[in-house]
Amino acid sequence: MKVTFGERLRLARKDAGKSQTFMASMVSVNASTWNRWENNRSLPDLLDLQRIGSQCGLSLDWLVMGIDTHNGVAAHIIFMLDKLRPRESKKLLEWIEVRLESGDILPPLSR
Repeated sequence: MKVTFGERLRLARKDAGKSQTFMASMVSVNASTWNRWENNRSLPDLLDLQRIGSQCGLSLDWLVMGIDTHNGVAAHIIFMLDKLRPRESKKLLEWIEVRLESGDILPPLSR
């Protein structure tokens, strides 16, 4: 089953632990607009997509098409690391290092 834009947007917001109102304010739209995007009732324009990607640390490839790129994965990891406590960040970085060395890592956004 193909994941919609709205589902990816909701996933990114929930991964960040933020409300629709908070995310909407980050990209300078109102909460009802963000809600319409998450519920696939409308789509953001290009400028809004750029703001979402920039503010949420997500690639436009992933937001628009669900395709993960290495840059998108790296940006998402950095974005999420900022949300962790130092001890959690260290453990996650160690886990990533082991997976990268073994070649056994799946991008976190390829759900």
